[in-house]
Amino acid sequence: MCDSSLSKFGYKFSKRAAILAALFFMTWAHSQLASAGTKVRSSPARETYRDLIEKAYNLSLQKDRTQALGILVGAIKKENKKSPAQRELMTALEQVSKVFYSDKAQQLYELALSMKSSDPTTATAKLQEALRLEPDNLSIEIALARQALASNDCDGALARSLKQKDLLVAIEELRLVAAQSQVCLGKYDDYLVSRSAQDVKKSDLGKFWFVLETEYFFKTASLPKALEAAVNLQKQDGNFPEPHYWDWRAGTELKQKKDKAAQRYLNLCKTMNSRQQRDYSPEPQLCRRTTEIENYLKKNNNSEI
Repeated sequence: MCDSSLSKFGYKFSKRAAILAALFFMTWAHSQLASAGTKVRSSPARETYRDLIEKAYNLSLQKDRTQALGILVGAIKKENKKSPAQRELMTALEQVSKVFYSDKAQQLYELALSMKSSDPTTATAKLQEALRLEPDNLSIEIALARQALASNDCDGALARSLKQKDLLVAIEELRLVAAQSQVCLGKYDDYLVSRSAQDVKKSDLGKFWFVLETEYFFKTASLPKALEAAVNLQKQDGNFPEPHYWDWRAGTELKQKKDKAAQRYLNLCKTMNSRQQRDYSPEPQLCRRTTEIENYLKKNNNSEI
């Protein structure tokens, strides 16, 4: 890759460095707390969850992700749900599972994300190359699962998400990919189990859960619910194209005229910038239905195309 291409992704490497620095600082902070504690203890105490986090961060800094994740997963299973300890452990688990250890792997990952819409085949190949360098990196696995969903390889996407079964409890992005795969495959009972375990209203990924629910309503012939969900989601984020697509799809099935929703979807997709593409990346089907919409509008003699 030429120097200009490398510089394009340089700011991403600084993010990786920042995460590694944060891991180092948190490891040091935990060790300081532990040292302070030993001054007042007369006998050895049971290992606390903070001791285990420190241990996991140390292993991560040594690039031993597998053992670090094993320690954190084991600790999470022992803590009460929704306790401060479990929240801290889950944060550590997400950091350790997604951090990049090599510049080359992250470079390939970022390059793949930048070209996933324009050249999905090459993007997938770059992700697979990155995974060979870091075979246990969850950021890469999730990106590959989304690429599989985008190409309608629903079985492949579900297999990737379930391969990381121990991480499903803690990492919402992974749960979302699994749920998207279940709806894609028509495994609606499994989807409902996944959906019930997620507090969508408090989630940073809430809009993606809601658009998935809209798709579920549509596919299970609950068309009024699908239409209502699509319209409500547009009120939350009018620039997200997918609610406009489902507004059109459900509305036309209900014999309503939805040319404006179709046109809005098309316009948003055509004017979407790279920042928006990144923000909406948890939606695997983002702007992948433009041909369907264009054909509909042409058939209906819409002059705005």
